[in-house]
Amino acid sequence: MATYDAVTMDEARDSLGIVGFAEDEALQRLVSALTLEIERRLGTQFVQRSLVEYHEGGGKHIYLGRAPIVSVASIVDPAGSVVAADQFVIRQQRWLEHWGRFYNAYTSAGQPTDWTVTYTAGWFATTAAVSPDVKAEILRAVAGMREAPAAGVASVGVGDLSISYSGRYSGEVPTTPVVDGAVAALHAFRGVLL
Repeated sequence: MATYDAVTMDEARDSLGIVGFAEDEALQRLVSALTLEIERRLGTQFVQRSLVEYHEGGGKHIYLGRAPIVSVASIVDPAGSVVAADQFVIRQQRWLEHWGRFYNAYTSAGQPTDWTVTYTAGWFATTAAVSPDVKAEILRAVAGMREAPAAGVASVGVGDLSISYSGRYSGEVPTTPVVDGAVAALHAFRGVLL
């Protein structure tokens, strides 16, 4: 089980009525890929984890890619400049607001660059703490994708995980009614509007 999966392997096996461990590798990949894809589409994370992003300065706000933001570990630039924690606040668990403004970041050679923001985001501290409604939708999506594995022609991958399904339009991120249904059902967990 990946540390960010919204359901455990035991929950997945029980939900699907699988006895034994023969399907564990494929089932694990499906659970992980669906968790990541649904999170990506919602702009959120179910299980809290640390992220690193790069953002320009020069404004009052930094809009991070995932929400809810739990904490910010650091905001630094390559030259070693740091934005101190008392200079900004987390607003609505969705963005950072500086008391003045986030100045432009620079390299040690004086070239403009981005701030490196390290932060933690997510709704639940662990997989065990994930709410039953999130678990139910992920398990429903797993069951749907498992029942119709030939439904897709395209593939989306995250790291060594991948999930295959079809898209409606050329160039669009592929989708299925199963994933669409899970995203719609979990709209209350939407983090960042993309």
